[in-house]
Amino acid sequence: LLTFVKENKGKVTVLYIWKIDRLARNLGDYYGIKVALAKYGVKIVSVTEPIEDDPVGRFLEAILAAAAQFDNEIRSIRTITGMRVRVEQGKWPHSAPIGYTKQRGRVVKDTKYAPIIADILLKFSTGAYSLAQISRYAFDKGIKTKSGRPKSTDAMKKILQNLIYAGYTKNKLATKVHKGLHPALVDEETIY
Repeated sequence: LLTFVKENKGKVTVLYIWKIDRLARNLGDYYGIKVALAKYGVKIVSVTEPIEDDPVGRFLEAILAAAAQFDNEIRSIRTITGMRVRVEQGKWPHSAPIGYTKQRGRVVKDTKYAPIIADILLKFSTGAYSLAQISRYAFDKGIKTKSGRPKSTDAMKKILQNLIYAGYTKNKLATKVHKGLHPALVDEETIY
């Protein structure tokens, strides 16, 4: 939009929007767009909000832009809180890690990959494999990136240390470890 307005300076004078919150959900972004458009002689007109170009209208515009940001931030807090509560209840609100799949919102063993992940975790726990060796072993067993390449050692480390495989839930949102409602692939000792 900004590129179009810049390339057509003088030909475009008004940007019609449905509502302010459809243009931006952040106060800074809204005013950034407004300033950028004004530089090319374009003013914003909301077709559903009666904003005049006077002190009262500018005040109303600021309130509507701030309300959009407030609403966005409240939704974010509710979403994060909901995800944290689900983790604390032993549920997993995210996509299932390899070795599991989600069915009707529940985490269940993936019949194809669960045995492979369990085997990898058990083999690594013996101490007989280095991280690089277990990564190669995992690749040979079919554990790959979406592009078909071997998982990096960092990605492999995350798999090897993921408590979800021992039947627990923990993430950045819930700092404590909670007993999960999903089946474990290995025992807790294997993960530790």
